[in-house]
Amino acid sequence: MTNELKDMEVYRSRNIFERVLALYNLASTPKDVQRLILKLCFRAIAVAGSTTLITRSGILSWIEEQSFFNGPNEPSLKHLAEKLCKTCDQVRVVDWSNRALST
Repeated sequence: MTNELKDMEVYRSRNIFERVLALYNLASTPKDVQRLILKLCFRAIAVAGSTTLITRSGILSWIEEQSFFNGPNEPSLKHLAEKLCKTCDQVRVVDWSNRALST
């Protein structure tokens, strides 16, 4: 297992993604911290974390919620959703969602 995958496992087991996604939603969270949170999500995708973010952190629902409040055309959120869907284990995600999600 590579160091990146070991790091992903630590983040997953400690619920880091759930915590930072919740932090993103706080009214007191500065915009630069929100950008860092998105950067963390993109980095997780880069080390094969898409499936984990979808199945363990509920990131697609989170993106949908953010789009509702921030507007559906927020470029970084739209790009994040596209990268997640493109790089995840699509068979596993479709099976996990009981065929509700088709990436």
